[in-house]
Amino acid sequence: MRSQLFPSIAVLVGTIVGAGFLGIPYVVSKSGLMIGLIYLIVLGLIMLYINLCLGEIILRTNGNHQLTGYAEKYFGKTGKFVMMLVVVFGIASALLAYSIGIGESLSNLLFQNSEFTLHFGIITISLASLITFFGMRTFKKGEIAGIFLMGALLISIIISYSPYIKTSNFSYSNSSFVFAPFGVILFAYLAISAIPELGIILKKQKHKMKKALILGSIIPIIGYILFTTVVVGFRGELVPEIATISLSPIFAILGIITMFTSFLALSIILKSVLHYDYNIPKGGSWGIISIGTLILFIFTYWFKLASFTNVLNASGIISGTLSIILILLMAKSAKKNSERKPEYSIKLNWLIIIGIIALFIIASIVSFIKI
Repeated sequence: MRSQLFPSIAVLVGTIVGAGFLGIPYVVSKSGLMIGLIYLIVLGLIMLYINLCLGEIILRTNGNHQLTGYAEKYFGKTGKFVMMLVVVFGIASALLAYSIGIGESLSNLLFQNSEFTLHFGIITISLASLITFFGMRTFKKGEIAGIFLMGALLISIIISYSPYIKTSNFSYSNSSFVFAPFGVILFAYLAISAIPELGIILKKQKHKMKKALILGSIIPIIGYILFTTVVVGFRGELVPEIATISLSPIFAILGIITMFTSFLALSIILKSVLHYDYNIPKGGSWGIISIGTLILFIFTYWFKLASFTNVLNASGIISGTLSIILILLMAKSAKKNSERKPEYSIKLNWLIIIGIIALFIIASIVSFIKI
């Protein structure tokens, strides 16, 4: 039987390394590189643990389910509803952030300013809506290409700008912004929606789930550390909210394509959630996403409510913290009500659960106050 380890790792890495990583250098440049690296390592390892917990839930449960299905199984209808809100909020926030990011990137690329962010954002949402309506199958076939594109962008930037690093940019630190990286980095590590897919890919090779989760979670940690170190080392405090804007035009274009690919992928996921979990017709779910994203983007931009990293930060804090709480509690329940013997088991007790939840709640509250 052909090994499904690499495909499962690719799916997880591709989901984690969405366009959210483009906002990491900016928030790290505010706090200082050393503080940022601590966040990248600590949050990365905690999310590795959370991913392993979710993997164990999948292995202890009979049948294939999505996140809302697992939440319903262990917490009933209320759990399903709460998980649905978390998923929808997280995806909607990401779509808003990418609309802002693409609009601002195109405006800066073509006109060297941000005056046309609104116009390009509207064009982006409209184009994405057309593609998700008419070209779903075509795009799905190109998802693997999007994964390699993100990897190529990361590696190319690291290689191209490493020689231009200024070590003096590493010494900067500002305790006033010590919590600035929390939400954005947490957002950049979120990939819980992909883990049920790993359960399907590894259906006949469940013993490889743990290895896939560990490797798929560690690769982004290493990539983020190298990417952030290079960009902050090159630009220092001058890093813009979208890292690729400050680099050469080719990287700005690759950044735009990366954000657009992530936008399409998330639109398709949200459309499927609304259609399959809540029986909303495909045309109706498409309309809700397209019109809803457009209205949200115009409203947010017109009233200057949030920027690219502000949205990523809020999404990471809210959807990230809530999803972590739900997964930890589901994992505890799954251990007690296991339907099958899992291929691996992660140590989990109330001390660990309360400790992680308390840490994230405190960090979330402080981060929100600082926004």
